[in-house]
Amino acid sequence: MSSQEFYKPGEPFFAESIVKSNSLYQNKCVPSYFSKLDEVIKGFHNSNLIIIGGRPCMGCRTLALTMACKQAWENHKVACFFMSLTESSLTDRVRRIYNAYEKPSSAPHPFFYIDYKLDTVKLRNDVERLKREENIEAVYVESVQMIGVKEPTETLRQAGCAIKELWEISREFDIPVIALSSISRGPVYRTGYPSPRLCDLRESSAIEVYADVVLLIDRPEYYGLLIDENGNSLIGVAKVDVAKNVNGQTTNVELMFDKSSVVFENREELADFSKYMTPKES
Repeated sequence: MSSQEFYKPGEPFFAESIVKSNSLYQNKCVPSYFSKLDEVIKGFHNSNLIIIGGRPCMGCRTLALTMACKQAWENHKVACFFMSLTESSLTDRVRRIYNAYEKPSSAPHPFFYIDYKLDTVKLRNDVERLKREENIEAVYVESVQMIGVKEPTETLRQAGCAIKELWEISREFDIPVIALSSISRGPVYRTGYPSPRLCDLRESSAIEVYADVVLLIDRPEYYGLLIDENGNSLIGVAKVDVAKNVNGQTTNVELMFDKSSVVFENREELADFSKYMTPKES
């Protein structure tokens, strides 16, 4: 098949492109519904590959689930594909999110799939069906290190191939694909505070090439850091480093992580911070 002609010479390409770009910016994205994060990334854009990465216990899966549920509550149709969760574990996690946000069990929910042998071929077929039958608007996948691929190549190993194929799915079906990724132990061996960096992501070279947005999650409290350099409490604080962002700036965004309910929340929307304080602080 020959390449599709995007525009013909002599046509007003740039003027039309500006109109199309503005239209995409206004309509063709799914917000994360974390307001500070959306101010930076402008929501999850169609045809974008978004990577959420972090060390174990940082809450990557929980953040993705919370985003998916919040999107479903706003009548966005999203699908989540998991490989490591059992049905009971997934049900428990979703119930915690619904309870934390005081949503009834009858509230809309994402399409959930558990497939321990998921590969990119199966995923593409499922996305094609869901796009045709349900007109889904976003897909979440766990994870680039676990999902099977067609055939690893000499230049790209399994995870690298998965990243490229997920990127292709996002382009083919014009939807955002949000994929989870693990981080190497590199931050642990560095001197000072072990903040994750883009280069710490496994197969970071492929991610740097194909990902449109990269979010790195970090919770200082987990490493025993309870107060920042200005004396502000870090209890419950989750830092999201927007390490790559083709839609805007790269910066840090702060969310709140409630260990008791195991959910992420918008910091600026919390009226009561007492549950994030030590008895002495409260």
